[in-house]
Amino acid sequence: MLLLQLRNNLTYDPELSPSLVKWNERIDCCGWQGVNCNGAGQVIGLDLTHEWFSGSINPLANLKFLSVIRLDENNLSAPFSRVLRGLLQSNCLESKILLRVLYLNFLQMDLYNVCFLAIQNSQEVYPSPLGTLGCYQMFHFGAAILQVQYRLVSVYFAHNSFNGSIPSFRLSKTLTYANFRRNLLTGEIISSNWYGLENLETLDFSDNSISGLIPPSFFSLPSLTDLRPNDNKFYGQIKELQNVTSPLTNLDLSGNNLAGPLPDFFFQLHNLSRLSLSFNNFSGTVKLCKFTKLKQLANLDLSHNRLSVDADISESDIALLPQLFVLRLASCNLRTVSFLKNNQFGFLRSVKQPYRRFGFLNSLDLHANLLTGEVPLPPPTALYVDLSRNKFYGFISADFSNHLSNAWFFSVAHNKISGTIPSSISNATNLEVLDLSSNSLNGSIPACLANKA
Repeated sequence: MLLLQLRNNLTYDPELSPSLVKWNERIDCCGWQGVNCNGAGQVIGLDLTHEWFSGSINPLANLKFLSVIRLDENNLSAPFSRVLRGLLQSNCLESKILLRVLYLNFLQMDLYNVCFLAIQNSQEVYPSPLGTLGCYQMFHFGAAILQVQYRLVSVYFAHNSFNGSIPSFRLSKTLTYANFRRNLLTGEIISSNWYGLENLETLDFSDNSISGLIPPSFFSLPSLTDLRPNDNKFYGQIKELQNVTSPLTNLDLSGNNLAGPLPDFFFQLHNLSRLSLSFNNFSGTVKLCKFTKLKQLANLDLSHNRLSVDADISESDIALLPQLFVLRLASCNLRTVSFLKNNQFGFLRSVKQPYRRFGFLNSLDLHANLLTGEVPLPPPTALYVDLSRNKFYGFISADFSNHLSNAWFFSVAHNKISGTIPSSISNATNLEVLDLSSNSLNGSIPACLANKA
């Protein structure tokens, strides 16, 4: 009996096993818990989830009519190379599965926290393009999904320890979703490997160690709306492109080593709602008013580059960004920000609603710049305001807290602010972080702050 052979190969705790412990050779296996048979008495389904077993599952190779296998929440130790046709090779152990399941259309395993070897470290030969996996309809790796509708539709390999380079998906014409986030992937992305993926909507390989240039082909994919190569080792200048019609809504290139000026075609991405370019080596001067071409822009982060941002933007231009609610320009060599200014008195000391033209701006980060003048009033809708490490001076007015009614974070640390902390700061009832450090403040700390601590 193949299933009994399978159980004999496994190590499990009878107290933790809801199914294996109940298998009885005196009873037809089609009546066993976790086993499903067809009308001919052939095993077509096997559900061994939450059994907490370990060992070899080689006997499954002979269950040729299986169409559903569920093995998640266990301690499997053997590679699943033949099952996944070269997608995976497991964690450094010697046992092999020669799984020849002819009708498999659903495979579910929990492969989180497994240290996978790269395919190229295997002595077996695997097909390179993952798009050749045409016989499987769905793979489900615990919370991660690799779904194949006769061709790959969705691959989710996030939060594992895969290494090596990303293989080609160019044959997977139906692929819509690909997520490789937080692995140990290296190498360069070959631009031609992504041509022709007209249905691809999401591509995420953030938090890896992938290097090389950003492939231009990403910006020619007609359905791609979400692109996240952030937190890798991409370098160099992004190639300038012409007549870009990409539908991208989210572009995150942060945390790389990208250099050179911002490419002009970025301002042709008219559907962008989020653009994050922080923590790179982009250089040159960029005018904030150019971003008014991106009418849907809600989140803009240019922080921590070698850029000099010209934030001289008119009120009429500000009105062209009604969706903007996150603006991060930290360490952008800002010397002046026109939307913080009052033409007569320098920085605003009363509410004249310049921020409100930005819609519902709730996050403003201007820290580590060269801004001077009196401390500007926070945007009335702000939840997060960081004005630290500038050259602001003057005092904190008694009505200042009225403009922090929504804020949970406010910092003007490392400036040249003097005077006392007004007791009215207690009116900022939502504040969780108030950072006034490294200034020239004096007097006593208001008791209301001690009561809030």
